Amino acid sequence: MDTSRVLELEGLLSEVLPYVELRRGTEGLSHDNYRRYMQQCRERYDPSRRMWLSLFRPDIARTDIKDKLLGFVNQELSDYIRDGRIHSATIAFVGGLGGGAPVEDVVQNLVRRAIVDGVTAAVQAFSDCVKSSPCSFYQFFLLSGMRVDAPIEVFDGITLIPLPESVAELPPHLPTIIDLPGDEHRVSVQHLLGKTVVRVEYEASPIFHRPEEHYTFESGPEQHFRIGIKSSEESQSLNLEVLCQALGVAGRCSVRSAVTWTSMLDYEIFDLSTTWGIGGNGYSATFPFLRLDESDLVNRAQLDAVKTLYQGLMQLPPETLEKLRIPIDRLMKSMEETNPLDQIIDLGISLESLYVPQGEGETSLRFALNAAWHLGKNKAERQAFREEFQEIYRARSDVMHAGQLRGRRARSSFDVSRLVSSAQEMCWQGIKSVIEEGEIPNWDSLILGEDPD
Repeated sequence: MDTSRVLELEGLLSEVLPYVELRRGTEGLSHDNYRRYMQQCRERYDPSRRMWLSLFRPDIARTDIKDKLLGFVNQELSDYIRDGRIHSATIAFVGGLGGGAPVEDVVQNLVRRAIVDGVTAAVQAFSDCVKSSPCSFYQFFLLSGMRVDAPIEVFDGITLIPLPESVAELPPHLPTIIDLPGDEHRVSVQHLLGKTVVRVEYEASPIFHRPEEHYTFESGPEQHFRIGIKSSEESQSLNLEVLCQALGVAGRCSVRSAVTWTSMLDYEIFDLSTTWGIGGNGYSATFPFLRLDESDLVNRAQLDAVKTLYQGLMQLPPETLEKLRIPIDRLMKSMEETNPLDQIIDLGISLESLYVPQGEGETSLRFALNAAWHLGKNKAERQAFREEFQEIYRARSDVMHAGQLRGRRARSSFDVSRLVSSAQEMCWQGIKSVIEEGEIPNWDSLILGEDPD
């Protein structure tokens, strides 16, 4: 907008504000209290107040002034409006109405912004929306299985951030969670405390898009909005599953994404994901990964390897990445189990899927030979690895076929925990070696080749 239009909008908002009533049914709220409560919600986690505030809608008592403001917004955004409705980029990452939102929602967000931040800030925010510059938002992934004690940027735009241990100190960007006693299939605030989140800063453009006739969005909003990680040199997208795998391999722990949510950078005028202008608070959860137990503390030195491991995984041929999925998943599952017999089953599956090509016979022999030649650097190491892998395979067979360890492995002198730890370490080594080498070896060529120097 040029200077004259900026001044015109400032005048319109200044004229409108005295006639704006914030109402929820018959209940009203003063501008001062609304401003104060909204600022508090920006500063700290307060889901009850945020939900309560979202129910108050600004109502402009004078129709003539309201129509002038709506006309101004319609004129500035005319290129993006169809039949009185408009799409914003929020539909691509938060959700919204398939046929677009009413333009009146933009007006309501503009008025809210003027009440909370002042007329000048609201006009500047609207002017930024009219421009072709991208809008920004954060996506958060709550991790289980690992934690950090200070923010660590893994990539440009991708940061690991620890959450505080008390509810009073939780940041405002968290999803709106109301604890319900006795409801075990629900995210609890307690699940968040002390955990670590992956924060990914995205940007999307254009900010607005005209809804198409008979709009369905069946082909996905990505065809209309370009979305990428802000300032990212490595990638314009994030493979969260692969990032968790890289974090797990680097930290020698099981890393899963348990809860996901999206947050605006601020109280944005373009946020049309809800009719109340307070969007980005919905979350999705993977309940098996929501754990209240202690997570492993991963240090800076371990995380230095994450970038290399992530890039290595992403550069693997698709078929190799798929072949690593079961070994990594079962290894992580073994880290989550408390029953050592269940751990032995998971580790046996992990190692066998890594070292025995599907359909190959003589499983026990090939399993031990392939693994020993892959990890051993000389004859003595290969001999030790072969014996260890044979022991793991026999223990796994015991549990699979008898439900318990048999023979000497059933006696108390047999150290099951040592076997589990050893198997986990060899899993980590084998998986990391495949990532570094960029492929799963040709086992016949490896075994028949010369002894490495």
